[in-house]
Amino acid sequence: PRRRAAVSLIAILAVALVASQTRAVLVALVAAYEAACILEARLRRHALAAILILGSVIAIWEVMPTGGRNIRGLFSQGVATGPQRERLILWDVALSVARDRPFTGVGPGQYRSIFTTYHPNTITSETSWGNAHNVYLHHLAERGVPGLLVLLAALITLTLGAWRAERER
Repeated sequence: PRRRAAVSLIAILAVALVASQTRAVLVALVAAYEAACILEARLRRHALAAILILGSVIAIWEVMPTGGRNIRGLFSQGVATGPQRERLILWDVALSVARDRPFTGVGPGQYRSIFTTYHPNTITSETSWGNAHNVYLHHLAERGVPGLLVLLAALITLTLGAWRAERER
């Protein structure tokens, strides 16, 4: 029953992620599963399945109706266009903010208010963006290098704790 519930939950999550077209999360989940299969001896028998799943996710990514947000579009012509270009602009703004205020950032929740200072033009009909579309860069822009280091330390601590707990189990 536990395994069936876990498989059902994973299937529902995968369908929800595919429906929302959250491709980066899908690839990250599959890559994490692949890493676990490689690092954990008892999961190594699933490594081939993980590779096939990753290939399937990438293949599905290519045919999803995304308006050019596919792998070919990402690497074509050497220059990002459309959604990739927009995302790069958001990341560039976050990095510019971090360069100007490396120790304090602009403050929690202030990315939107400072955005037009760094990029006064519109991006897809919006003039002000409240998110850098990258949790690490967004955190860096709002909280500076110390805030980003705290976030990374928390994530590393949680990951190592989960790894140790699983090993002991």
